[in-house]
Amino acid sequence: MTTGSKPKPAFDAIQSTLLAIIATLLSFILIDSDLHRAIEDNVRMTCADLVSECVVVGTGRPSPAMFIEPVDVQMDHCELKRAIIRKTRHFHSRRYIHERITSVDMIVVVPPRTLPRTATKGNIRRKAVEEAYKPLLDELSG
Repeated sequence: MTTGSKPKPAFDAIQSTLLAIIATLLSFILIDSDLHRAIEDNVRMTCADLVSECVVVGTGRPSPAMFIEPVDVQMDHCELKRAIIRKTRHFHSRRYIHERITSVDMIVVVPPRTLPRTATKGNIRRKAVEEAYKPLLDELSG
């Protein structure tokens, strides 16, 4: 190609295709914190009878995982997870595949008030949960 000449259409097509592929791959890796909050809000709204608190983590992972503190500590964890998936199915059906929690394997049940919280307001600290449960998250991401 000489100076001042326009790029060939085939080159433009290849370049735009590569950019689209890169954008798609990045979206698989980078899960937005707004998405995490949207999932958490949906669970709090639709599963208030099952979940007292939850947090979604998964930055830099192929799929998000949700940690929940149950309302009823006596409830079977497998049944609890299935009920959450069932109640949130419609919400997740509108998300990209890598943004969904559609498997009970991606839900972790922990005892009430055990997730790391801030000292002042008592909000769950997402980054601290990711750090505390890193080996489990690595196993889930497999």
